Amino acid sequence: MSTQEAIALYRSESKAAQQRPVRRTAQGVRFAPGADAVRQPLDGTGAYLVLPAPPAQ
Repeated sequence: MSTQEAIALYRSESKAAQQRPVRRTAQGVRFAPGADAVRQPLDGTGAYLVLPAPPAQ
């Protein structure tokens, strides 16, 4: 995958994620229902911690 393809994929995913409703867990982690992973920003690094999404309730 080229850099341009990766950027396009990231933009399309983030645009789709913005359109999904988001809810918060007790830990303050944001995730969209039906998403298979949770991205949690790490302090000051610009990196994300990717966690499995909790089951929808």
